[in-house]
Amino acid sequence: METVTTAGWEESKKGPLRPEAWRTTESRKRASGPLLLETRRHGWNNQGLACDFARNLAKQGIASWSDLSQWGTGEVLTWRQMKRVYGLRDNTTEQSEFERLTEQLMRPEWAQLRREWKWAVTQQSAHRQKTGWRAPDRVLKVKAARKAPTCYGGGTEEDGHGWEYLCEWEGEQSDSWVWHGKMASVGYVGDLAITWERELMHAQGVRWQAASFRERLEHRRRLGSAWRGPEETQADRALETCDGKGDAPSWSDVLDRFVEYSREVIITGCAHTAPI
Repeated sequence: METVTTAGWEESKKGPLRPEAWRTTESRKRASGPLLLETRRHGWNNQGLACDFARNLAKQGIASWSDLSQWGTGEVLTWRQMKRVYGLRDNTTEQSEFERLTEQLMRPEWAQLRREWKWAVTQQSAHRQKTGWRAPDRVLKVKAARKAPTCYGGGTEEDGHGWEYLCEWEGEQSDSWVWHGKMASVGYVGDLAITWERELMHAQGVRWQAASFRERLEHRRRLGSAWRGPEETQADRALETCDGKGDAPSWSDVLDRFVEYSREVIITGCAHTAPI
């Protein structure tokens, strides 16, 4: 992701929002491969070539060759592999876009760039094997789960939502949220490599986190249907205030509940991604 910032913004932002954390290095651009849907170089001379814009694939985060290539060979993933990695389904717009995209990549004008990309991928793979380098993409623990848009995967039509998971990673990589549909493509440490699917289901039930302030209030209200304590009563009043209902709005209750919600998101390490 490229960003344009002012000098004042750069000086003021610290931690995970500091500008250098979002700048793309040249080595990272090379590792991600040529851009699929744009003609700009981005670390590669793509000779002004670009595939037709694929809106639904772009929504899945597919933007460069590494997003649809096999690690170690550089070969384009099959549709079956794409479904497993990104949680896609047959007979959808994503499938037709993928088929059109791969057809374009196989055209003669892309031949030189295909050769360069495959050579780069195989060289990178050989270097990693020789040096014992291991990608820092193995999950140590699934720390939390929260509801997400349906395109993230993991839900049903009846649910009306998908899931994403807060993952603790091996090495120095910070905790981050991962779409359900992409959990099959990451690596896992130890027994988690076998039990990860069961671990995701467990996280949905036991390590659930509210995806928004409103969801947190509604959860408190549901708890109050079985046992109504002061916090549940306060959450009820806060919801009525936010919805403009009730005869006596209580913004102090809204503030108290929001402070509680903010503390929970900070504890899980996801304050920068928690919506209101």
